[in-house]
Amino acid sequence: MTFTSTIKLGVASIPEREQSLEVALDSLYNQVGKITVYLNGYPDVPQFLKRGKIKVLRSQAYGNRGDAGKFFTPGRGYNFHADDDLIYPPDYVEKTLAKLEEYKHECAVSYHGRILYQSPVQSYYRDAFRVYHCLKDQPEDAFAQFAGTGALAYHSSTIMPRRSDFRAPNMADIWFGLLAQKREVPLLIAAHRAGWIRDTKLIKPGATIYQKEKNRDELQTSIVNSRKWVVFQPREKMNNVNGI
Repeated sequence: MTFTSTIKLGVASIPEREQSLEVALDSLYNQVGKITVYLNGYPDVPQFLKRGKIKVLRSQAYGNRGDAGKFFTPGRGYNFHADDDLIYPPDYVEKTLAKLEEYKHECAVSYHGRILYQSPVQSYYRDAFRVYHCLKDQPEDAFAQFAGTGALAYHSSTIMPRRSDFRAPNMADIWFGLLAQKREVPLLIAAHRAGWIRDTKLIKPGATIYQKEKNRDELQTSIVNSRKWVVFQPREKMNNVNGI
């Protein structure tokens, strides 16, 4: 692909996901030009990370940042962010770039997202949201208030997160959503078929952020209830809707 050498990928991981991380990275390695892997709590750097295009950052040097570690070093141009429990298809980057181009860089693109059904919410994790799931069928493009950062891409000219935007670990979706709200950047959940992105099936039950945080989400809930959340649309799409 023409753009492969310029594409940056950020991933974060914890030790119990080491095997899954290897599978996830193998699915993306040949689709991007530079990979930054943030290791939270790993006692050593796994051998499979000692490859040319991979840069390793460790919590021993920079602190435990949880899933926000995937945003530690975004750069100019195209930035992709992935999770260590997903397998990405061979055409993942190609199709995502095409979607970014289709919308003329006016939005960030993900394959997973949420929309609030009501506000305020009693619980970010347990209240009713409309969920667009990366592992399930999504027949058409949609726009959301929160984008899943484990299947996210954007151009730096559209939005450029900083480390300081992620003020607590394991809340990357909320922090990125909050930044997008402040910048009025639309979050596109791109159409896809079930099974296009797959689960590695290597994560033990109870080891996901959702399962760990669902009963202690006071901070997440307070942030969601701190403002009115808008579903932003690209200007061109709004013009078409309004008949301009």
